[in-house]
Amino acid sequence: MPKQSRARLLAHLSKLRQFPEGHSDYQERDGIGRRVEISVFAGYAIHYWIDSADRHIKVLALNPADT
Repeated sequence: MPKQSRARLLAHLSKLRQFPEGHSDYQERDGIGRRVEISVFAGYAIHYWIDSADRHIKVLALNPADT
């Protein structure tokens, strides 16, 4: 990944950390029924889980977004 794209993606991940609910484009359920948020940014779909117990987000996958 080019340096500029990587920097933009890291900045977006930082925004997710600050306010994860505000950057979710849609949700789906994983195999155990847990809600997984998906944020589409710069051609990538970022799949993450909001862990309220320890106040973290867990990034589960970074995939090319469907276009």
